[in-house]
Amino acid sequence: RRLHVGQKITVLFLVRKDGTHKLAGVRMPRRGVNTIEVGRTANGLFTDGLPDPELLTSKILENATETETTLSSKNNTKTQNTSPPSKETAAPEEIVRAIPTTRRMKLLNVNRGDTLSGLLKQAGSPGQDIRHAVQSLHPIHNPNLIRVGQKLVVELDIDRGQRRLIGMVLGLNKNISIVVELNGKQFRARKAPADALDAAITLVANIEAAHSALATGTYNPQTRMIYGFDAAESDLVDLRDAVRVKLALKPGDTLFETMLDAGAPRIDANAAITAAEKLVDPRKLKAGQNIALAFVTNPNEQPGTVRLAELAIDLSAEQRLRVARLHDGAFVSGLVYRPIRRENRRAVGTIQNSLYKTAVAMGLPPEILIKLIRLFSYDVDFQRDIRKGDRFEALYETYTDETGETVKGSALLYASMTLSGTKLAFYRFTLDDGFTDYFDEQGQSVRKALMRTPIDGARLTSSYGKRRHPTLGYSKMHRGVDFGAGRRTPVFAAGDGTVERASRNGAYGKYIRIRHSAQYQTAYAHLSAYAKDIQRAKRVKQGQVIGYVGSTGRSTGPHLHYEVLVNGKQVNPLGVKLPTGLFLKGTELVAFKTQRDQLRKAYDNVPTRQTLADKNDPN
Repeated sequence: RRLHVGQKITVLFLVRKDGTHKLAGVRMPRRGVNTIEVGRTANGLFTDGLPDPELLTSKILENATETETTLSSKNNTKTQNTSPPSKETAAPEEIVRAIPTTRRMKLLNVNRGDTLSGLLKQAGSPGQDIRHAVQSLHPIHNPNLIRVGQKLVVELDIDRGQRRLIGMVLGLNKNISIVVELNGKQFRARKAPADALDAAITLVANIEAAHSALATGTYNPQTRMIYGFDAAESDLVDLRDAVRVKLALKPGDTLFETMLDAGAPRIDANAAITAAEKLVDPRKLKAGQNIALAFVTNPNEQPGTVRLAELAIDLSAEQRLRVARLHDGAFVSGLVYRPIRRENRRAVGTIQNSLYKTAVAMGLPPEILIKLIRLFSYDVDFQRDIRKGDRFEALYETYTDETGETVKGSALLYASMTLSGTKLAFYRFTLDDGFTDYFDEQGQSVRKALMRTPIDGARLTSSYGKRRHPTLGYSKMHRGVDFGAGRRTPVFAAGDGTVERASRNGAYGKYIRIRHSAQYQTAYAHLSAYAKDIQRAKRVKQGQVIGYVGSTGRSTGPHLHYEVLVNGKQVNPLGVKLPTGLFLKGTELVAFKTQRDQLRKAYDNVPTRQTLADKNDPN
């Protein structure tokens, strides 16, 4: 794992008179340390040092060949033989191969009626690659002779819409597999032990896990194994005297432009980005992502000449892409774990304008703020219930990087709001069955049958009751409430239930109605679009995104029209008395009270983060 792209490997082969050959030894020179030498002994085993001299004088050998190979992560490895090349003595084109993020592997089972060509097509292989790969099998196996129950692993490279078949492994029986590999521009097939299939199946799972982790921003053992940065520090340019520059991508800027603006030579920026592209598409980097560059000087070059030695990109709270320069000038890349530290933080705010503005001003992470708003949305009408001078408290987990910067929030552990002197407090607790929810002081779940406000950050623009209709021009009963919000703002299911309708409904425009029980229904109108898979008879969960704010139907602008129906009749969503949720009992209630007291103590022991308004508050 400590080998790197560009490192030289010398491979020795022993060639018999009949043209067959076997491995004799390997030499790997390393910068600044002893050369690694491994050779075959007379008894056939391998040990430190060059091959046993007795082997070189053995009567079964005609000559020994030496092949020097340059490691590469691509299929264009340059190989130079010190003896005349021949098909029998050619070394493998690539000794160690990095696995780029464009690589995909699929495991297929052979069923009745399947053909090898059909399975390769099913996996997504291009037709021309299928023909060449199948043809390569003919010298060693009839490709038409596949049986039900056999397993096939297909390896593809999918880059920017272009697909290419890289290879496959077919399990013939419990002892033999067939391996087909793309060698340059040709496919070559060979027989291998059965464990070649087992290794391929394991790699399928590992690549899938690593790719999933890369997509979600997590870092797991598979990420380290498949995409991890593993070049030896001794092979990299020394960074002890490097000049470091940290910056963030600006809207509209590319990674290349950002690196040039920071002082990177154009040739170095290109080379580093090429190495980075093996793991990340630079075009998909977002504004605000942190970039770190390290520059070094060479005393043998013209004064003032700098070279890029390292590029680091923070991909997520856990992942960082590292691109480093080798002594020979090449760049290597890989993912490293971004060191983060978990800590509890406490926030106390006095609301001056709005809960949102106060929380943002005090640096509450956005994901924690969203959780806090959703937590209280069961009981609080954020337009009518909140007054200037009301207070809120929060205890939450957060993660900071090595510089102390907050990189993500995690769980909201405790939160309270004091509205007009009345305090609502809720504590996070996990039940015996693994379900996590929030409960009040007595162990009553915060969840109600329905949310009063099934949308985040919206303002109430029209209440329930008689009003002058904005488009018709005369007074008309308004049998719901309107929430003004930007187009495409997500709309949530107010409670668990089944979609009764998801279609256009006259003046309502794009409309959804959900049945929550025999008594309760909710309706959502003027949507711009439905969420994926939302259709009639679909089961939905409370808080699930079901659609997006729009202005379809009879509407003067983007907003959500929200209705609650009790026994088929529309009622005021903000005034209806809603049934409560779960009440803890027995051992779960005892466990909850213990955790509640622990959270109270933790809250008291954490330093407070306050707004300027709080600092002037005598309380």
